[in-house]
Amino acid sequence: MNTPDPAPVIDLIEAFRRSKTMFAAVALGVFDHLERGAASAASLAVDLGAQPQSIERLLDACVGLGFLRKDQGRYANETVASTYLCRSGDHEDVKQALFQKWLRIGLLSFGRPGTPGNRFAIEHGLKKRDSGECMKDFIEDIRPSVRDAGLRFPRPASLKMELPDDIDWS
Repeated sequence: MNTPDPAPVIDLIEAFRRSKTMFAAVALGVFDHLERGAASAASLAVDLGAQPQSIERLLDACVGLGFLRKDQGRYANETVASTYLCRSGDHEDVKQALFQKWLRIGLLSFGRPGTPGNRFAIEHGLKKRDSGECMKDFIEDIRPSVRDAGLRFPRPASLKMELPDDIDWS
């Protein structure tokens, strides 16, 4: 038996690590802090209430991902971090448009709610719930992150797709 190429598995593992690094930095406020100016790992650790060695590893990982640059021991945001990963009021139109596109793709992945195809899939054990229920849970799951990122849910009509009437878009 030939051993299959592990690349797809390794790619997913690496994608998970990269995204967790980005999410950790966003949650700690690294990019927001650096938006005010370059800083050393030690000063960021104090300001963010983090361990110096841990924050330095996180910052170096963000350099490797292209979100930060490091010059003489001081870290600064790259443009991509300033544009997409800061909660500042800058670039809100860009972030909101990207979020709306991402949200639409995410919701489309659940399928059309309340359709005969959905009912057939549930009746035959191919699905456990209607797509509309999955959509509602998805919106609830991402609501805190949407709020924390300073984004807002778009008007449902602007998504141009079938949606359950009872989704809370607030």
